[in-house]
Amino acid sequence: PWIFGSALAAAAALPVWWMRPVLLEAPLRERFVSGYGEEFQDDTLTDLEVRALGEFMRQLLVQKHLKWSKDRVQVEKLLQLSIPELPISDRQIYYEALIQYSTT
Repeated sequence: PWIFGSALAAAAALPVWWMRPVLLEAPLRERFVSGYGEEFQDDTLTDLEVRALGEFMRQLLVQKHLKWSKDRVQVEKLLQLSIPELPISDRQIYYEALIQYSTT
């Protein structure tokens, strides 16, 4: 059993080791806290976060069999229609909507 446990621990450590250069190059930044209502500010992303978002979208489009290079206009429209605009008037309302949309 301890050999199997050691093998699992080693296997779990490999992705962390491979991600180490990415994690080290990620710039540290202060956590931005936005207000709500009139004080709401949209998120700003670092170059590394933009690349991570792009990779996530690439994987999602492949998984869902959407062809960005061939059907870009239709895929953009689908994404615009699929992602709801969240209410920003109040923090609690914002997170309730986020939870509701992400679990349906």
